[in-house]
Amino acid sequence: MPLSILFACVCGGIATLGVGALGQNKRKKLFLKHSEATQKDKLLAHLSLLSDAKKTALFQSILSKEGSVQRFSSLRLTGENALYFLKLRFSPVCADEIATISRIKTAKEKILLCNFIEEDAKTLCAALNIRVWTGNEVYALVKEANALPEEYLGEPTLQNKGKARLRL
Repeated sequence: MPLSILFACVCGGIATLGVGALGQNKRKKLFLKHSEATQKDKLLAHLSLLSDAKKTALFQSILSKEGSVQRFSSLRLTGENALYFLKLRFSPVCADEIATISRIKTAKEKILLCNFIEEDAKTLCAALNIRVWTGNEVYALVKEANALPEEYLGEPTLQNKGKARLRL
């Protein structure tokens, strides 16, 4: 009897460790997804707060790694095969803005980089052969180029964080 109790305790301990290890791995993956979502939201807010000239310069440096990219005008870049439109702001892109983009005559592919886009604008983009990169694709592009900022605009400074903690 004592030997069977000992054996049951060992088996129970091994099973507990196995389930705990699997659970910890799952929690770690969920934490990474949550931290990446938080970082993506910070980046999109940062890009929305950046000035037009800084946004254009940032994406010119990021996209020039793939090929030569030049500034076409404010918030527009031109590459060898594509014309990029930067509409990174808090409000979603509407169909009227897509119509403005479609009026530009070019043989190059048109690519719209935005945080959010309305559904009717998205269907219009599909009809007009305008490729849309929303927040997830923009985040992936910036992260892949190792161009994530060290300090995000709109994020509370260290001094303000301390005051917020005291209030809590």
